[in-house]
Amino acid sequence: MDETCKVQYIGLGRDNFGLNHKGYKVERVFRVEMLERWSAFALMRKSTGFLALQQGRQHSTTKVSTWREWMKTKLHQDKCSNEVFLFHGTKPDLIDIIAEAGFDERVCSLEGLFGAGIYLAENSSKSD
Repeated sequence: MDETCKVQYIGLGRDNFGLNHKGYKVERVFRVEMLERWSAFALMRKSTGFLALQQGRQHSTTKVSTWREWMKTKLHQDKCSNEVFLFHGTKPDLIDIIAEAGFDERVCSLEGLFGAGIYLAENSSKSD
């Protein structure tokens, strides 16, 4: 987790603006998975990568500075479909809603830096 934190971004986000801490301490990590959603995603991910290979092309690759080799095996990352892992910060009371219903841009905050939308970042320090 330390590798995903860039100190220069800490305290600049909307929820942590002005805070002067210097990093994060990860105490626990949970994987929250809705089997039905994960199965649909995994099928779409596989078909996306397979279709590109069948057509004799590869997806362009997205460079993410926080990507590590262990992610491929431990997190079952599919590089053929250009899958990347990003962080999303949210308030604790919204976690169960997101886990059950997924991200929905129709009900997101209108106060984001670039307007309404679902914001994801490659650095944990940008996802406050």
